Amino acid sequence: MNQKESQNTSSVAWFKLANLIENREKEKALSVFRLLTHSLRDRAYSLQLEGDILWSLDDSARAQEKYTNSAFLYLKDKRWVHAVSLYENLLSNNPDNHTALTSAILCYGQLGWENKFKEKLDQTCELISKKTHDPHQLNAAIKHLSDTAKELEKEDLKAILHTKIQALLASVSKSSAEKVEYLFKNHQN
Repeated sequence: MNQKESQNTSSVAWFKLANLIENREKEKALSVFRLLTHSLRDRAYSLQLEGDILWSLDDSARAQEKYTNSAFLYLKDKRWVHAVSLYENLLSNNPDNHTALTSAILCYGQLGWENKFKEKLDQTCELISKKTHDPHQLNAAIKHLSDTAKELEKEDLKAILHTKIQALLASVSKSSAEKVEYLFKNHQN
């Protein structure tokens, strides 16, 4: 099969997929999509498309799972804009998604988008502040922020993040802060 015939076959398959989605034939649409993914070399993009299909077929839980996996792959490949767009999508449906928030912080930090970086950092700190009664949750959240700081390339944004972590610790009782510090040190060893 020459390249033109291959492109025509692919176009027909994508049209068929669109038709199946429009007719709400979920299983058939996903089967055709799986066949089409063999022609896609970008796994992150493929997962994002699958999420879009699932979302349009009202399967939001599975769509969010695909978006999460896609965003992770984009993040891993340092494709910050693609990753943050998916994290923002995830946050629009679940604003308390701590993982999506901290991942968005990293993306915005790597892009150098300071205003969005600070906005997501403030949202994260507000979310963490609601959970200060549980030292284990607080420790996990602070560890996640600390890990994010380690990955940031821009020193000024790292400093902002470290200042926020210190402010979080200062906002809890001394005994809670000591428990978090103890848990944090034990996780690093």
